[in-house]
Order: sequence, then C-alpha cells, then structure tokens
Amino acid sequence: MATDNRSIAERTTLAEPRAEVTLQQPGTKRWLIFALLLILTIGVGGYFGVQWWLYSLHHVYTDDARVKGTLITISSEVAGRLVTLAVEEGQHIRTGDLLAQIQQYALFTI
Repeated sequence: MATDNRSIAERTTLAEPRAEVTLQQPGTKRWLIFALLLILTIGVGGYFGVQWWLYSLHHVYTDDARVKGTLITISSEVAGRLVTLAVEEGQHIRTGDLLAQIQQYALFTI
C-alpha cells in the first residue's frame, strides 16, 4: 500500500502510473471477531443460566442451613405417657382436633 507522494514537477511524465490505493475499513475483522465472541459468550451464559434456573425450581438450598418456620409448643394439662399420636409432623390441624391420647390409668391413680 505504497503511496506516491511526489509532486507533479518531480514526475517524469503525467501519465506515469500511480500505485493504486485501496481503502480498508478500519477494524472490520476486529469487530467481526468481537461480535462472534460476544454472541458465543451470551449463548453459553444463557444456556448455563437456564440450567441453573431449572435446577433451582426443584431443589431447596440455603446458605446457613436454616429454614424459616413457625414452631408452636404444645403442653398437656396432666402428666402421663402417650398411647397414640393422631397427627403427623407438618400436618395442618384445626381447633378441637385430637392430637394425642394419654394413658387413662395415670389420670385416675392420683
């Protein structure tokens, strides 16, 4: 890409051929490579992002191994051993539901 910078007076003839100058777009290849890398990065990040999101929909995790919940303490009015436990852990109950049954003879021995 040599450019002939001689003035007209320094040339031997006006018909002397000049080197052709072709203009290239500056950074065309650089922009193409950048665009391809950007598209590839977005694609890979999107793929792994969707995989993580789908995994997190079905798996519970915590950073401090604690789960928020409400604890309610239940106590009986009399002491005794349990014969039956009528509810399971986490089961919803209503007022008046039977929770447990205490041994009968422990109540009448007093």
